Amino acid sequence: MLQKQRIKKTIIFIIVISQLILLSSCIYANTGLRSADNNDGLELTGLMSENKGNTMSNLRNGGYIANDNYYIFYITAIGLEATLNKRSIADGESRIIGTGEFLYLNVVDGFIYYVDDNKIYRMDINGENRERLSETMVRFLIVYDNTIFALGGNFEWRGYGRTDSFAMNIDGTDVRSLSDNRIGSIYFYDSKIYYTTRIDGQTLLYRMDLNGENRELLFQGNMEGHIFVHGISEFFVHKGNIFYIELRIEGGALMKLDTYIQEFLEVHYIESDIVGLNRKDNSLFYTTFDMGRSLNLFTFHRIDLDTGEIYYTRGIGTIALHVIRGRLFFYDSGRLERVYTMNIDGSDMERFH
Repeated sequence: MLQKQRIKKTIIFIIVISQLILLSSCIYANTGLRSADNNDGLELTGLMSENKGNTMSNLRNGGYIANDNYYIFYITAIGLEATLNKRSIADGESRIIGTGEFLYLNVVDGFIYYVDDNKIYRMDINGENRERLSETMVRFLIVYDNTIFALGGNFEWRGYGRTDSFAMNIDGTDVRSLSDNRIGSIYFYDSKIYYTTRIDGQTLLYRMDLNGENRELLFQGNMEGHIFVHGISEFFVHKGNIFYIELRIEGGALMKLDTYIQEFLEVHYIESDIVGLNRKDNSLFYTTFDMGRSLNLFTFHRIDLDTGEIYYTRGIGTIALHVIRGRLFFYDSGRLERVYTMNIDGSDMERFH
């Protein structure tokens, strides 16, 4: 029930925003995702880079889209009726392989791991042999290094509610606690776990091994105004540096941790409300929504985290932004019915579904 209410609230928000999006009519052409060495008859490896079932940024946006080496798996929905689609990268053919909620899609070794009705499930990539792997309420899921990591407990604003973090084998066996802290947000980078917790009004940022050992405190202080999508705050790690988005009365700012003085410093000002955020390699993508502009309510931005250069394109609203195989994917319908794709610079936008 909690998960359904959360989906309903998300869909209502998207309906309100998406009614203002002005997109030209698009027809499907070539998404640029074809693979010359693709062969549906070959055995799938299904492993993404860094041995993850999906990227952290995609999962923070609900994990509606994921991929392996041969297929793109994506959710479409009308109301609360969601379907999971499987599309061949080779020929663009798509078919429905399941119905349900399908949050936090992870694809590893020919299996799809996901959350349905607040529980963890897996099934093969044809939509068959579905099995439940957990009984614990789950609000976040990632498959990393052949292990399932999950955050459970009650969803609460600011992400610091009752949370039971745990890990288990990919077949659901050997369930073990991940941390004795109540984890508010979590990030995986370079075979390490980074997470925040809230104690006595302060944010504590920790790093530890994947098995929960060798925990070290990286920061203790103020990290107010996080962006929360499904309860997970948007801090991330790039080349060992820790960033997060700070929300302000108007807009916000990209903040970076200075480990020497133990403070987060502003590196980029964001002038309007953020409605979509994702990251790939050295690029941070986000969309702002500004009621003050009569014609260009939305602006799509890309920041080079290494150089600080900023690029933007007006008029593109990227709701539930995902990155798959170097292309950006987003929904423009409150019913999650239409999916579009474009290059990382906002060019070559076309209808995907």
